Amino acid sequence: MVFIVLRQQAHTIQGLVQVEPELVSKKMVRWVEGIHSESIVLVEGHVQKAAETVKSCTVQDVELKIRKVSFSQIV
Repeated sequence: MVFIVLRQQAHTIQGLVQVEPELVSKKMVRWVEGIHSESIVLVEGHVQKAAETVKSCTVQDVELKIRKVSFSQIV
């Protein structure tokens, strides 16, 4: 399991990536751990209520459970 902070302009939200059979592999979780901060990424997932208040982000009551992550192509 790995937590990441996603930012769009002035807002931040916590992202959660954890192993789930046939959806998220252990290799993907390790890959996400290695993404450098301030990287531009595209993510897919769903919003869920956070187990605890997320004090490090501007959005504190929910988190994004991530299913896919890829690097953005800037044109």
